Amino acid sequence: MLVVEPVRNSDLDPVVRLAVRTLRERYDPQWLADHLDRRGTFLVARDVPTNQIVGFALAEQREPLEGHVIALAVDPRRRGEGIGRALLGNVREEMTRRGAFRLTLEVRADDSRAQSFYSNQGFWPAGVESGVYSDGEDAVRMERPL
Repeated sequence: MLVVEPVRNSDLDPVVRLAVRTLRERYDPQWLADHLDRRGTFLVARDVPTNQIVGFALAEQREPLEGHVIALAVDPRRRGEGIGRALLGNVREEMTRRGAFRLTLEVRADDSRAQSFYSNQGFWPAGVESGVYSDGEDAVRMERPL
């Protein structure tokens, strides 16, 4: 059984470990910790029987009408189980409650699997941003209505 819930202070270490294992762009643990106190949306997917964090999503409202997904990660051993879809669904619900009409994100231009996932969740490409990632890779900006 899986539950999606707001991150707790005690979840920070498992979230950082998951980010390091799954995301090519490195997230500074302090940067993630700073998001615990922000008014953004920071959710974890927790496997109830084991109490393990198997995914997380971090989003914020950048403009009054726009939510933005900063990061979404799922344990590679648990991909294909609907965890990413559940996290993203909860982010959409939260951004809608906050009054946003659109949700945006960036995804690596060389990550066709992630682009396919987001396309299947109703996102479409809305442009390319050059050299966004630390290795110089471009980002595809994607968006969808809420």
